[in-house]
Amino acid sequence: MMDKEKKLLVKLSTIIRARRHELNLSQLEVAERADCGLNAIGRLERVQVDPTFTTLIKIADALEMSPKDLFPN
Repeated sequence: MMDKEKKLLVKLSTIIRARRHELNLSQLEVAERADCGLNAIGRLERVQVDPTFTTLIKIADALEMSPKDLFPN
């Protein structure tokens, strides 16, 4: 993975984790809301996976945010 891509994934994971904490949700609760596996949320937060667009939309919805908010300027 290139440095630029890695930096974007780190930023993305930080935003997801922060929002999850704001909502007082566990990784399991986000996974259930997003209809994806618990491991997917954990791996995303640890920057161990490059998520699909569909997964990001589901996670944004689970976190009660717009997908565009996952990618601030």
